[in-house]
Amino acid sequence: MTFKVSPLSLFLGVCLSVPAVHASTQNLDKIVVTANKTEQTPLSVTANISIITAEEIEQKHYQTLDDAVKTLPGITIKKSGGSGQQTSIFLRGASSSDRQVLILQDGIELTDPSGFGASIANIQLSNVERIEIIKGPQSGTWGANASAGVINIITKKGGKHASVNLKTGSFNTKVLSSTLGAGNDKVDFLVHFNQHTTDGFSVIRKYNESQSRFENDAFKQTDVGFKLGLSPVKNHRFETTVNQTAATADYDSGSNPDDTTSNSVYDSTTRQLQYLYSGQAVSTKLFVQEHHIERTLNDANYGTSQYKASIEEYGGQATLEYRSTDQLTVSANSKHYRNIGSKQDFYNTGVGANNTNLLTDTLVLTEALRYDEFNRFENATTGKIGLKNHFTSNVFVGVNYGTGYNVPSLYQLSTNNPVELKPESIEGYDVTLGAYNATLTYFKSTTEDLITAQGSWPSNYYANAAGKTLNEGVEFDYRQTLKAIETDFGFNATWLNARNKDNQVLAYHPEQTANLTFDYFGLPQTQIGLVTHYTGTVYSADDRQGAQIGEYFVTDLTANFHINSHLSLYGQVLNLFNQQYVEGVVDYPATNSVPNYVYSTGGLQAFLGIKGNL
Repeated sequence: MTFKVSPLSLFLGVCLSVPAVHASTQNLDKIVVTANKTEQTPLSVTANISIITAEEIEQKHYQTLDDAVKTLPGITIKKSGGSGQQTSIFLRGASSSDRQVLILQDGIELTDPSGFGASIANIQLSNVERIEIIKGPQSGTWGANASAGVINIITKKGGKHASVNLKTGSFNTKVLSSTLGAGNDKVDFLVHFNQHTTDGFSVIRKYNESQSRFENDAFKQTDVGFKLGLSPVKNHRFETTVNQTAATADYDSGSNPDDTTSNSVYDSTTRQLQYLYSGQAVSTKLFVQEHHIERTLNDANYGTSQYKASIEEYGGQATLEYRSTDQLTVSANSKHYRNIGSKQDFYNTGVGANNTNLLTDTLVLTEALRYDEFNRFENATTGKIGLKNHFTSNVFVGVNYGTGYNVPSLYQLSTNNPVELKPESIEGYDVTLGAYNATLTYFKSTTEDLITAQGSWPSNYYANAAGKTLNEGVEFDYRQTLKAIETDFGFNATWLNARNKDNQVLAYHPEQTANLTFDYFGLPQTQIGLVTHYTGTVYSADDRQGAQIGEYFVTDLTANFHINSHLSLYGQVLNLFNQQYVEGVVDYPATNSVPNYVYSTGGLQAFLGIKGNL
């Protein structure tokens, strides 16, 4: 494969010239549960993983899921405007909007069953304990729609919590969030509230004009959550969780940046009840959970549309620790995907097993095998296998191979398709070399029967593409603590080769991306953070057609001042140098590849906040 490396090569050279004087702490004592559905340390997981902690979310002041993951290697973001607008996460070239990346919250699937993936823009992070990102095909563990990876958002548990966060800034943005919890060894609870409002900016703008020349598109979202845990007897625990989200967002229909009537209403509820048993060698979990969505679109061009949808799931799992070093987890679950308005639905029942073996003191082997049965599609058997060997405490090699399976959405099934849709089949692998806080990964995956959109509304339909699509690339990640200047330093870069069945470069897939981070702790009670993101060549249409909208840098700045152990002030500047960049194109004139209208990105934005903790 051929990768263009300029000007990224210069960026990389500058970054690697920074002297490394002390090995960065990599938090190897963290717990990850997403890789194999059971608690493990990262050292015992062969898959490529990233963990974003609550401390990192607070320090960087990430508001939504896409904010938190956008600077990780192998991940890019495509937004259709500002807060509350359609957002896609691309993981190694695969899109969450195409349901190739499974988004979970505490194990609850957040996919919109009647639409196109999880509503990324509505996933706020003020009550999040950590985010786990597992790359590579994970259907062998999680089933359908995890063919490129899994992102699991773990919320805070009940117990001693008391915090308030106030934030204000550009476009009359206001954020208020609070968390209150208490408990003992028998009972604990947590109540959470978050409200985010903004006057916003125009979702679209003329290509060569500022967003400020057009009307603003406002956004408001309110989140309320409750969690209760009961431990009546030692080793036995019951947990119940309810989270509700209500959001409204103005948008611009078609190519009218001064549209004042189009808006969307989004309501989401997740519920979960589970029983947990933790024995000396065996642990079990039984659960029932639901994700319910209601949407209303009031569109200036197409009128009003409404729908309701849900995913209802129940199941259980058991984990056995044997030989003192190994783990076996067996699981079974059943899901019901429903578009309540159209009465379209399908069922999925799956059983699976995950096994982890410490073959020697340094060599880890993981295996997973899963069988899924569907009432409307062919049944599927998927799996994964991985090996990781630590030659020393600073050097390791990891290899992973897996298969995946993506089923059509209820919306895709409801259109007038000339041929019955088949699920997508995926095969992928990656190889990683890690040495002294640097990792280098090569990955490759191919997809057969990719589901593609055909025609235009209202005569649009879907079909399976012949041949194979390809995503391959290289990820590099390097982190260090520079003790001499009291600074944490990080750099990562990704080179991506994403091609369709005709070997054409895919639209909206940057060929190179990179992120450079500095966090300075040299001032008393103060942390200053700087993040620069580079996006390389990217086109708005397949086969390098349309507009070339890449090759730009965006820099964000954060500062935190701790008044005392309970109170802190912070500031945040997004797009510090007011870079005028484009993430998405709305339309073109008939005879010119320069777009007429593009999605706005907000320009320079500044925010101030105060946070209190007890």
